[in-house]
Amino acid sequence: MDQKVIGAVGKNGSGKDTILDMIADKYGVPSISMGDIVRGIAKEKGIEPTRFNLNGISAQYFEQYGNDYFIRIVCDRIDESDAPFTVVTGIRTYLDAKTLLDRYGDRFYLVSVIVSDDDERLKRAMGRGTARDPKSIDEMRAHDEREEKIFGIDKAAALAQFTMKNDGTLQDLRDQVENWVKEQFPELLAANRS
Repeated sequence: MDQKVIGAVGKNGSGKDTILDMIADKYGVPSISMGDIVRGIAKEKGIEPTRFNLNGISAQYFEQYGNDYFIRIVCDRIDESDAPFTVVTGIRTYLDAKTLLDRYGDRFYLVSVIVSDDDERLKRAMGRGTARDPKSIDEMRAHDEREEKIFGIDKAAALAQFTMKNDGTLQDLRDQVENWVKEQFPELLAANRS
């Protein structure tokens, strides 16, 4: 099957998962979360799912099983599915993006999500109210540095074919996503009407 895979990459609080959730929810596209895989490991081991702990689990599994450990699981799940589209949340590393690009070629669509204002990113991250999110601008920037060191998010973002600036309201983002879907995936719109 010629499955299409949609992913997003960006810093914490940029809205990448929000974009993918919008697509999944509005158009009935299945979603696979690399973060859920890592959180599942934390739960099995009885580890609190803070961002620091989840990054540590990722680093440990990369060292133990290879840097492509989580993305291999994701690709297997995509390949086992008969869905024509899948969204993948949690793309962090260059290897994640490159693996999806190599495996799915021009059927892989990667969006780099950018928020110009760090204070706005922090506000959005704190609004989620999860243990893994930063509580201050300094903590968020430290997380950004740590994640860049572990994952190389900027290098992954360089592979993106599309960029979305998420500097407006949630409705602005929703409109931007809908316009992008209209341009890139008219078959999703047609399926959504039937």
